[in-house]
Amino acid sequence: MPSKAAPKKAKKTPKLVLGLSGSPRRGGNTDALVNEVLKGAKKAGARTRFINVASLKIRPCVACYYCAAHHGVCAIKDDMAKINDALAQADVWVFGSPVYWFNMSAQLKTVVDRLFPFAVDPCCSPLRGKTAAVVTTSGDPHARVMSAPIFDSFEQSFEFLGVKFAGRLAAQGVDKKDVARRWNNFKPARALGAKLAK
Repeated sequence: MPSKAAPKKAKKTPKLVLGLSGSPRRGGNTDALVNEVLKGAKKAGARTRFINVASLKIRPCVACYYCAAHHGVCAIKDDMAKINDALAQADVWVFGSPVYWFNMSAQLKTVVDRLFPFAVDPCCSPLRGKTAAVVTTSGDPHARVMSAPIFDSFEQSFEFLGVKFAGRLAAQGVDKKDVARRWNNFKPARALGAKLAK
């Protein structure tokens, strides 16, 4: 009697890693750093997607609390809906920002502020249980010190949203000519991406 073939195991879908850059300098160092993290993730087997949020039309939160009365639906209709969908679909996020006055760029802060609807009823949030990392660029030689307030802000925000903070990277330099050398040929960024893909 022929033996029954073992049932085939379902293929595991690779993680989707979403990179969000908050730099208004399209193609600049922040975009480059986020994309290098995504390259590391892709090489490790993940799917990737990149969005520069500064290129989108996203208005600031006006604290109207419409979302609190409408199950997390925001009253403002703009490109933030695209970001919300992308965040919900991705397994891992990589937020990238240049350091502006010891904080993230206004463009990225606008996006973070607009995540408030997901905090209205956190037990039902599609963002809960996700994983995230934050990368920054700064012209100051003390990039880690300059980036500390950004990392602290995200760490608290992620905790509030039920998101695991899985990595941070501060890179120094605004000059494209020597940025690869300063960033050790992007090895730390790609290593972070590989870690996030697991």
